Amino acid sequence: MSHDALQFSDLAKVFPTPEGKPKPIPMVSSGGQKPRILIGDGDPVYTLTVFQHLVEAGYEVVVTEVGTDAIAELRKADHPPVAILDWKLPGMDGTEICERMRDAGKNVYLILTSAKPTTQEIVAGLEMGADLFLSKSLPPQELVAHVKVGVRIIHRQRALAHKLDELAGGRHTLED
Repeated sequence: MSHDALQFSDLAKVFPTPEGKPKPIPMVSSGGQKPRILIGDGDPVYTLTVFQHLVEAGYEVVVTEVGTDAIAELRKADHPPVAILDWKLPGMDGTEICERMRDAGKNVYLILTSAKPTTQEIVAGLEMGADLFLSKSLPPQELVAHVKVGVRIIHRQRALAHKLDELAGGRHTLED
């Protein structure tokens, strides 16, 4: 899907009305063989900005607004190799998702974000299993560069695991 085809004709879905409960952000780009990236964030402005930059960079993007939906996406067999998660994601925060992915041995590059992360938050997030902790004020182009690094790392880890499996005669497995 080219970025020229992206249209957000129903802005009420992206920017919910003050009446009632916010509507889900229906943003999923479908690009076939492109690497998928998960954005787990409840801020529609930040999400839309990151979404657009990732699609323009050639990624397929899946968006969730709550942590339980994000972890459900990461538990799938064909989960995205990189996830960008808000530190204070509703439903299940980003650090809990990182901890669960770490404990499950999932091969996912996890990027936590926060508006103004403190040193204590950064250290806690990294200790819980995040691979990177960034400020949301980071220019989107830099975030995309970090995503590229994450995709590259996960691709290399999977290739190495595949090679180890071949050398071990199919006895070695790496949990994705």
